[in-house]
Amino acid sequence: MNFKKGTVVFMSFILLLGTILISLPSKTSATSEIPVGDESLTIIKETDKKFEYILSIDGNKIRYIEITELLEDGSIVIHTKSYNEETNDLLQDFETIIKDEKITDQEIYKNEEMPEPNIENNFQSIMPFASTSSNKSLVSVLNISYKKNYSTKKGTATYAKSGTKTAKLSSKTFDTHARGVDSIRGVENGTLAGWLIAAFTGGGLTAGKIISLQTLKTVIKNVAGPVAVVANAWALGQWLYHYNTISYNFSKIK
Repeated sequence: MNFKKGTVVFMSFILLLGTILISLPSKTSATSEIPVGDESLTIIKETDKKFEYILSIDGNKIRYIEITELLEDGSIVIHTKSYNEETNDLLQDFETIIKDEKITDQEIYKNEEMPEPNIENNFQSIMPFASTSSNKSLVSVLNISYKKNYSTKKGTATYAKSGTKTAKLSSKTFDTHARGVDSIRGVENGTLAGWLIAAFTGGGLTAGKIISLQTLKTVIKNVAGPVAVVANAWALGQWLYHYNTISYNFSKIK
């Protein structure tokens, strides 16, 4: 057994063991085998060709409709549309091409801002230190992070290969970035979602790409195993929501 194959087998075993230890409560729809850890993911329909689900994040509901097509060369094309469940407005429309468990190309037709979270952010007022920064996790692997300096009242934000931006702490766009990073960190700390993505996507997650749950499932299922994907599906959904918010928002930080 070569090193790469041995690593995959070992990590798949650990992921399965961790999944059992976590013992997430399950809630299954009539058309899906995916257990849901809470109310954040509702499966409407799941077949080989169509995956429809609703993500409920920060008080908002986003409906995703994903159509999967297998091409003659073995590539997989996933056409994703997402809608604001309350207004039925189209938020995202994009196609992702995957080959050999890697994202090889993507065409973005529409990418609108996700609905504003229905939560109050008092994070800035309760921090007792002169400066704070995001912890090291998958966020650092993808070079997504932030730092806040309360002495200068400025912060810096990074996103993948898009460099670093500096903004006032009072900037709404900077605050959105920081909250997104913290939200991703929270999902990673409480589940195996971050480890799954870090272990098996390689360089697939880069600046400018939008990620969907079907994309993540397709990329990691063959190496992580269906059990790991199924048990972490709801967490992966939360992760991608916050990742896409950061992706959309970063260019607007000022």
